[in-house]
Amino acid sequence: MSLSFTTTDAEQVLAALHQIVPSGRKPFLARLRHLQRLGFPAGVKPGKGRAVAYSFTGLMQTAVALELIRAGASPARAIKAVSANWGALSFTVFSASLDEGSLINGKPLRGWIWVLRLDALGELAAQGPDNPMRLPIYPTEDVARLLQQEDFGWRVLLFQGTRITKAVIDIVVDHFGLNSRISIQDELRDESDRSEAELETRLAQRDAAAAPKEHS
Repeated sequence: MSLSFTTTDAEQVLAALHQIVPSGRKPFLARLRHLQRLGFPAGVKPGKGRAVAYSFTGLMQTAVALELIRAGASPARAIKAVSANWGALSFTVFSASLDEGSLINGKPLRGWIWVLRLDALGELAAQGPDNPMRLPIYPTEDVARLLQQEDFGWRVLLFQGTRITKAVIDIVVDHFGLNSRISIQDELRDESDRSEAELETRLAQRDAAAAPKEHS
């Protein structure tokens, strides 16, 4: 059975994730309602006489957007980045929902990093502003190598996607019971194969672009 969260439920889970103090809960709820008014996540825009209900996917999309906002992204940019990249992001979320030692299509689980580049002076610089849709995803074990590549960039924010997801799931389980973990996995499993294929394609394209060019 799919999980469903009210705005109050979502606020409790996300406030716990961000360790919001009691005096900050009302402004924090206002931030969530602002995202709702912007139509994010899809399907939760409030209306007269209509209750708002988050799926776990919607809750997790909001969690990712809040991480980006907390790091300095505007709400509009956070929404664009999460929405444009959710296909690949959702596989990393599904992977984090599984127990240690699990396999996905015969492959061991990997940790995942989400990458955001913020540059307030980008429009004044030669390279121009960064694409607001960009939210690259990398396996955790590749980060040390990537940081050595000159084209990876100087101003890069790394989000420990797997750890963030596990923290959200643990809070949901604590609030709503152990069966919540199974419901989360079932909800995410349906799109995991498609999402994995999209993510593997992105990683292969990135590796090909980064490979040294052979000169004849």
